[in-house]
Amino acid sequence: MDCDQPVEYVPYSFTTASDGPCCSSSLSDSQTRQYQLLDKLQNLVQKLPGDQQQRLPHNLLSDIASSLLDAAIFTIVADLEEIQHLTEKNCTHSDRSL
Repeated sequence: MDCDQPVEYVPYSFTTASDGPCCSSSLSDSQTRQYQLLDKLQNLVQKLPGDQQQRLPHNLLSDIASSLLDAAIFTIVADLEEIQHLTEKNCTHSDRSL
């Protein structure tokens, strides 16, 4: 990661299951969870400028929501967020020492 370019870090929790859309009782828990995650992702995308929204089509958001159901992938994403945070902190510290 280049320390000269700032990277926006926006933490967002995908772990709450109580505020998702209402789904049919015939759906499995994983399908319900996937719809909840997709709904949260769509809400996040709606807050972006229009040109950036176009870069995140529905099928990509659906794939991301599906991937987040896999505990291993979710753990990897969480670890990458932590690495990003530590890298940014290190870059900030090294910039101050210059």
